[in-house]
Amino acid sequence: MSLATFFGKLQEHEMELQRLNQNEEIDKRKRSIALKASSSMQEGEEEEESDDEEHFSLFVKKFHKFVKNRRMERSHCHSL
Repeated sequence: MSLATFFGKLQEHEMELQRLNQNEEIDKRKRSIALKASSSMQEGEEEEESDDEEHFSLFVKKFHKFVKNRRMERSHCHSL
């Protein structure tokens, strides 16, 4: 292979890589999604969130009580 042929193929390869990179960038732009952010919550959403927090808080309290009782039962069974 002559030096001229080698450089020609190298140049052709670099052009192909550049074309592929440009296509990838275009594809990335097409896949981008812009979401609108909202900083304020509506009144109904605030009430729902408050209810959810209360329910979760109650669940956590009951779960801790359950775990504590299980530990007490196990320690009592092992001591017998």
